[in-house]
Amino acid sequence: MISVSRDGKSIMLCERDQGQPGVWLWIGVDDADEFFAEFSANGALIRSPPQNYSWACEFEVEDPDGHVLRFGSEPKPAPAE
Repeated sequence: MISVSRDGKSIMLCERDQGQPGVWLWIGVDDADEFFAEFSANGALIRSPPQNYSWACEFEVEDPDGHVLRFGSEPKPAPAE
């Protein structure tokens, strides 16, 4: 078990007996692009780069146990036509 903290917020991640492989977790952040750049620079296993949806701009990383962490921020405005 490990606790991951940032800016006074924490999540606990477990392996083997206390979790099911393949769990997906969505984490809201201020700027998904900023987090993506940091995760990429630090060698995270990126499942998908930032994509803009109607509900959020988000990307996915996978932890060593196969769990998917989705990081998302407010959706980006649509380009002016």
